[in-house]
Amino acid sequence: MKIAINTLSVTPSRGGSKTYLTNLIRHLVKLDRRNTYFLFVSPINNVLFDKWCENFRTILIPLHSDNRPFRLFYDQFLIPYYVLKYGIDVLFSPNNIATIFAGCKQVLTIQGPLMIRKLRKRYAEQEIPRLQAIFYDLMLPMSVRRVNKIITVSEDIKKWLLKQVEIPPSKVLVIHEGVDLGV
Repeated sequence: MKIAINTLSVTPSRGGSKTYLTNLIRHLVKLDRRNTYFLFVSPINNVLFDKWCENFRTILIPLHSDNRPFRLFYDQFLIPYYVLKYGIDVLFSPNNIATIFAGCKQVLTIQGPLMIRKLRKRYAEQEIPRLQAIFYDLMLPMSVRRVNKIITVSEDIKKWLLKQVEIPPSKVLVIHEGVDLGV
């Protein structure tokens, strides 16, 4: 099976999402030699993902990950091209937003509680620009309806997601984030 992982949202300076993804890939390297992995990387983050094993390939996307509007454009319009070009079977997006027209099965991780409207309004309404909040409110329902499986990092995020968007609860799987033991 060909599995792509969209790493474009990760930058070397970013904390939790970088730790989550680099540790996930490090453990996949140890556990899975049968599937072929394609890591969609950018010039700013490829150093994080360049030394794996023979069933892991990096595909350099000409984008600077710290430019959010361009990254979101690439996620929606360039990633489907690469999915088709490399015959990807499953696309994993660990960055809260799915590629809407990916052309393959998808798994999405929702890490950020700010994606959930009620949590954002309760805890951080002033911290998120209005246009960004509108974007989240539009993209979250489209994303979770489009993907095959959703991973949330807590039961609370799952609960609030199911309140905001009507999807089958069986589509959502809670996988708690671990601790980086520096192994």
